[in-house]
Amino acid sequence: MESYLKQKLIETVLYVLRKTGGVDKYHLFKILYFADRSSLAAEGLRIVEDDFKALQYGPVPDKLYGAMRHNGYGDPELIQIFNSAIEVAGDDANNILLAKRDPNMDYIAPVAIRFLDESIEENKNLTFQELIVKSHDKAWENAKNANPNILSPVDMAEAGGCSREFLEYVREMVEIDCLS
Repeated sequence: MESYLKQKLIETVLYVLRKTGGVDKYHLFKILYFADRSSLAAEGLRIVEDDFKALQYGPVPDKLYGAMRHNGYGDPELIQIFNSAIEVAGDDANNILLAKRDPNMDYIAPVAIRFLDESIEENKNLTFQELIVKSHDKAWENAKNANPNILSPVDMAEAGGCSREFLEYVREMVEIDCLS
């Protein structure tokens, strides 16, 4: 992943954290997933510069998840960018993420803001169990036993309610490697 895309990913996370006042990792992952899924379905565009991986409790952004774990799995540059911009709420709340600064809005397209805001509103107050049920959609189901278990942008768009006609456009964009 290019440095610009890593920074764009962190700026998107910062946007969500500032807009929510901070959220737990699980809610963050699902807010990002549903924003990306809706954008793919409606516009054929990715918001999140990361692949979503099908894990037990639903999709997570793969590289971001690795950067948060700090266990040698993550990209060192992404870990450094993450650590400079995001912190945990404290020892007794180490699952809650807070923004250390405001996002640089030059990295976030206006169309992305709409989908991020909608996803924040729809998902920030859902319970863990409600998010599991909601995120175990067709895209997650198709990827959970695959190798690698990365969700397809086409499946995400379809799970997001994309029309059959527009789904062909998304499929073509994936084939020419514009949405991988």
